[in-house]
Amino acid sequence: MFKKLKGKKQIAIVVALSIVTSLTLGSIPTKAFANDEVKEIQVLGTSDLHGWFMSHDYASNEEQKKGGLTQISSLFKQLKSENPNTIIVDAGDTVQDNMSDLFINDDIHPMLYAMDEIGYTSWTLGNHEFNYGDKVVEKTVNKPKKMKVLCGNVYKADESLLGQPYVVEEIDGVRIANIGMTTPNILKWDGPKLQGYKVTDPVIETRKAIDKIKSNNEADVIIATVHMGKDKEYIDGDNATDLANACPELAAIICGHAHSKIPGDIVNGVLITEPGKQGEQVSKINLKVSKNKDGKYSVIDKQSDIVNVKDYPIDQELNEKLKPFHDKAVEEATQVIGTLTGGNLAPQDEIKGITQGQIQDTAVMDLILNTQLHYTKQHIPEGARNITSAALFSPSANINEGTIRKCDVVKIYKFDNTLYTLKINGTQLKKYMEWSANYYNQYKDGDLTVSFNPEMRGYEYDMFAGVNYDINISKPTGQRIENLTYEDGTKVNDNDVIYLTANDYRTSTRLLGDLFKDDNVEVIHKTADDEVSAVRDLIREYIINEKGGKIQPDVDNNWKITGYNFDPDKREAAVRLINEGKVNIPTSEDGRSQNIRSITWDDIKDFVPELENPKDDSKENPNGKPEIKPEEKPNKDSSNKENSTNNKKNNDKTLPQTGSKYGTKDMIELGVIFLILGAGIILYINKNKFKKIG
Repeated sequence: MFKKLKGKKQIAIVVALSIVTSLTLGSIPTKAFANDEVKEIQVLGTSDLHGWFMSHDYASNEEQKKGGLTQISSLFKQLKSENPNTIIVDAGDTVQDNMSDLFINDDIHPMLYAMDEIGYTSWTLGNHEFNYGDKVVEKTVNKPKKMKVLCGNVYKADESLLGQPYVVEEIDGVRIANIGMTTPNILKWDGPKLQGYKVTDPVIETRKAIDKIKSNNEADVIIATVHMGKDKEYIDGDNATDLANACPELAAIICGHAHSKIPGDIVNGVLITEPGKQGEQVSKINLKVSKNKDGKYSVIDKQSDIVNVKDYPIDQELNEKLKPFHDKAVEEATQVIGTLTGGNLAPQDEIKGITQGQIQDTAVMDLILNTQLHYTKQHIPEGARNITSAALFSPSANINEGTIRKCDVVKIYKFDNTLYTLKINGTQLKKYMEWSANYYNQYKDGDLTVSFNPEMRGYEYDMFAGVNYDINISKPTGQRIENLTYEDGTKVNDNDVIYLTANDYRTSTRLLGDLFKDDNVEVIHKTADDEVSAVRDLIREYIINEKGGKIQPDVDNNWKITGYNFDPDKREAAVRLINEGKVNIPTSEDGRSQNIRSITWDDIKDFVPELENPKDDSKENPNGKPEIKPEEKPNKDSSNKENSTNNKKNNDKTLPQTGSKYGTKDMIELGVIFLILGAGIILYINKNKFKKIG
């Protein structure tokens, strides 16, 4: 019997060791046995730097050590010292924003100069590189002295490519091809500025480039640096996911455009990463390659992450080289153009997290809209109906009372937009206004706040001047604009002839590209043809020349939101709770859309239970306001009940729940651990026995 048990013990040991061995061997890539040389290649990527050559926000004229090329330079130096087998790439939107336009016609642009100094291998053009028109972008691509310009899906008027489709670089004997494509939607935004240009499908062009690289045996590893987000924007093929699905040969894709922070996602075996915006993060990819018996390298492992730049110091050597550009930008930014008296342009938010300027008319929007009306009226018939629209680009858009500097205007209008004036009718105006009013979620009984549609960004919500109107948020989409009249009180009729002015982005994308696409709408004027063309420059001109350098926070209140019926006491409590940080305004998962759902009674009832069944407590609370007392000590019974509830919640969090936390894989791993422990115990016992026998 003991012999049988002894035999069973030995069998158990053998089985345990076999399982462990098989599991261990199974986790080792089979290629590792066949390859005789392994190397690690590091790819560092940036995107959407938007003019941040130094750690300075020229719009506010403030140093902000959150990123930018001078800090990125320090980070890259450290990472290259850890692994010299490094290439550095960028995915575009580089020479726009943060006073970048100040240098756009100069022989040397600070962004491209700094990237050359840092040692970038390539730069893929982004859509904002095309904002300045065909002549400027064709000069810009020739400014880098070292790094290659990639743009394999944009053809100039002479049918030649604007940039190279790819570049091949050899790193420690490993040939790496980097393919560069930009979003196919650039003509949607800047088509009129790109005469004769043709933009093709980046997926098709990438496929062609890969086939050529493979046919000519030009590279061992292929990556792509593209100015497209991971997900679909407008059309098929304008995203990195479609690219990965069509081109599995790609080891990795560094993408941009969406300003997303993606450490590393795998799509169809392709690694996708995106490094945020303004140089705040960089993508770091490690490609482990192995050389097989045929002398060819292939990727056997790949990993990526994003690194925050704010914790790295400024590269003082590069900072000093860029100082002349910095001084020029600061001088431009600090020019005094006027004064503001009577208060700030933007009102204080009533509720923290809900932008006041998107739920009521403000002096910020009226200054922008009045500027647009003024500079376009000369291009329309005298006495014609002149209407204009604009969006609040930032929740923080404001100019404070006091001296107005040139840089302050950028705070309320951050982009380089120009204006289009269109000839439309009343029906088309209403269609446009209804589209904009879709920004609001429909009011429901019990709502205590106004909330915004998570499918629309704040910069898509336009407000209008030249008309008076109400937005009834209790109505469904398409039926919200009410009491629509001109400034003189005349009703807007469907067949009225109207001259509408909007910025070039809204005109190209939403109006001519969508709402009025098949209406043969006539373009009356474009400020791009004028000496002063950008809206923010027109605002400066308006303050200086039309207002004599003196403005006040004037508001005409030509529109308002209607259709809500908030419970006054509950709303007051909700506002207090939100502003005290006890209740949070809902935000989208990616953090880009704020206030996506209305606060309701369910969100606040635990803080103010006395409001559920209101009673006359005027003697106890003569002000008649609900008292919020989260610190109040409960009585003994309620304390026991609360402790019981809390204990249950804690148990729910800590105790494993059947069928929810552990699966088959966990049980197998646990079983293997017990087998190994058992084998060890048996060996230990046998060892002691042998010692006793000896």
